Amino acid sequence: MPASDPPFPDSRNVIEPDCQRCPALVEHRTCISWGTGPLDADVLVAGEAPGSGNPDADNWQGGNWTGKAYTSRHSGRRIRRMVERIGYGDDAYYTNAVKCFPANEESRSSTESGEPASTETPRTEDLPDNREPTPTERANCRTHLVTEVETLEPAV
Repeated sequence: MPASDPPFPDSRNVIEPDCQRCPALVEHRTCISWGTGPLDADVLVAGEAPGSGNPDADNWQGGNWTGKAYTSRHSGRRIRRMVERIGYGDDAYYTNAVKCFPANEESRSSTESGEPASTETPRTEDLPDNREPTPTERANCRTHLVTEVETLEPAV
């Protein structure tokens, strides 16, 4: 029997609306994936960056589509479930070191003509995979992560 879904976050901690620090990330993001959870949480869970996600999913579409960290069907739901099982479900804050989806353009599917697929109604198979954020992208987002850590002062 599959485990039940953890609660889906209903808010996010926006630090810099419409951040434009990384042109390549701005070009490919749908939403900035801000941290979610109580600002007095004892546990801070930080990932590298939002994954590509799935815009066709009901809730668990991923941070690039929801604007909320750790909301992908695959890893987000799994990590939230694990944190809930160890007793911190309501006392954890979820974020990423880099707030925008780092698209790997080389993985993007193309139409038969060789042109990139339309992004108006993206299909999962037309979406690029993610890549590792560059050192510059990590540095540009560092102040956001530092702000979150200093605000929360988590125990873990």
